[in-house]
Amino acid sequence: MTTAQAFAAMLAASTAMTTVPALAAGEQTPHAAPATDLAQETAVKDFSIPAQSLASALERYSDVTGVSFAYKTGDFSGIQSPGVTGSLTPAAALSRLLSGTGIAFEFTGDRTVALSKPTADGQRIVLGTVSVEGQGESAYGPVDGFVATRSASATKTDTPIIEVPRSISVVTAHQVEAQKVNNIRESLRYTPGLVPETLGVDNRSTEIIYRGFGSDKALYRDGMNIQSQGFTALEPDTYGLERIEVLRGPASTLFGQNAPGGLVNAVTKRPTDTFFSEAQLLGGSYDQIEGRFDVGGPVMDNGKILVRLTGLHRDGDTQIDFVDESRTFIAPAATIRLTDRTNLTLLGHFQNDESGSLLQFLPASGTVLSNDNGKLPSSRFLGEPDFDNYK
Repeated sequence: MTTAQAFAAMLAASTAMTTVPALAAGEQTPHAAPATDLAQETAVKDFSIPAQSLASALERYSDVTGVSFAYKTGDFSGIQSPGVTGSLTPAAALSRLLSGTGIAFEFTGDRTVALSKPTADGQRIVLGTVSVEGQGESAYGPVDGFVATRSASATKTDTPIIEVPRSISVVTAHQVEAQKVNNIRESLRYTPGLVPETLGVDNRSTEIIYRGFGSDKALYRDGMNIQSQGFTALEPDTYGLERIEVLRGPASTLFGQNAPGGLVNAVTKRPTDTFFSEAQLLGGSYDQIEGRFDVGGPVMDNGKILVRLTGLHRDGDTQIDFVDESRTFIAPAATIRLTDRTNLTLLGHFQNDESGSLLQFLPASGTVLSNDNGKLPSSRFLGEPDFDNYK
């Protein structure tokens, strides 16, 4: 070996020894920086990946972000990617890259993404039919709460109130119970457009002023007028009612001769699809005591016949001397389902009231105003107890 050849060999060996460590150091450089989770990364990167096959697009994405993908190559053959262009976060860019392909992705690590393909048609799981049944509100049935959404008073049909071009108010059985009232007039105290207690406490008739027009003949029960007899009239007990509806304005086209200000329609309780029962015993001022019950439901397994029986008895004194009050009320009801679209409902009502007049017309002098002769008690009865009474 000549001197020149020996020098060349020494130079080549020196170069190899310095190159290998340099490559080793270069391989370790990407791992020196702390890894960040691409799913949470907010810094944007510049992407310019044109539309192409999905496999090629994923390779271009990996070049920009350093992400490794896990997927079955054969599952993605023939799928085209729309590409992605612009400054986006890695997660947003990947979502756009896979849009329209039906491929789902999930970040399983800082730099690892798992891709999955939708289930093939032959591998879809067919679930059994799930039937959901419920009963909506009816214009003739109960209301859950204080706000009714349907009414039949303005159109004689079961119609949503929002679709009726008339002014309607509905007092539900829940509201009557919450107010702890004893009659229809007291139930209407918060109803706009009318004055329900024009003569104060009066148990003989339902005198109501509708938009300035007074009438004691504008009380209806299930669309039928309740006729008054002289100075007294039957007023249905609120315990037997599902709702009390007020129709404001003229209504002669549907109800015949009537007051122009409006009317009140009391809707009776009807049979229900499910069995229920309740019984209550109540007591109050002036030795008032009341017992009442409400029971009903289907009488056949097929639900073709439904029945209901509601009743009460109330007895006691009143705030007026010599005036006692007694009421017996019972209301049977039955519904027969003739077909899927035809029902026959029979409603019964028996009510017997025995009392005297609570309306005394006491003078202002001696009651609210002073009088030299003394003070008249508010309980003073001005009539003849054996004559001034009614049944």
